[in-house]
Amino acid sequence: MGTAILFGIGHLGAVFSIIETVTPLLIVRTIFLNAVLGIICGYLYWKKGLEYAIIAHIVGDIIIHGFFE
Repeated sequence: MGTAILFGIGHLGAVFSIIETVTPLLIVRTIFLNAVLGIICGYLYWKKGLEYAIIAHIVGDIIIHGFFE
């Protein structure tokens, strides 16, 4: 769980570079949603291997950046 939160915190730099006014709610949302993806990728890595975790991360990025930006 701690690693997933660190994974979420690691994505804050992208938020600060894209959004001009960063609110506490946006910070919590970014950490939470990326932590959820981190847990999913960690589970896939544990059960299936690195390739599946990488693919899940890529698919998550495509969905988020491709459809919501």
